[in-house]
Amino acid sequence: MDEKEVDKLVKEAEEKREEDQGKKAQVDARNGADSGVAQAEKLMADNADKISDEDKTLLQDKIKDVKEVLGKPDASKDDFEAPSKALQDALMEVGQKMYAQD
Repeated sequence: MDEKEVDKLVKEAEEKREEDQGKKAQVDARNGADSGVAQAEKLMADNADKISDEDKTLLQDKIKDVKEVLGKPDASKDDFEAPSKALQDALMEVGQKMYAQD
């Protein structure tokens, strides 16, 4: 194997690595979004009597937004960012209200 072939293989490997990192980031974002939905649904199911109707609606809306992105097989990491963050923010807000009641 001459040096040109080695250089070509190294370049191809580097390109693949970048592609793989992008795919991993997309899969991680999808998994995080899916986990956030499960967390929110569990919180609502386990604490239905402690969450106001207004907060239930807030969480349901945020869950719906994330599920819309989850329904897109070609959704990128960036597509998940805003709805996932909004859901996590809503979860924190509702959680704080719940624990303030105790």
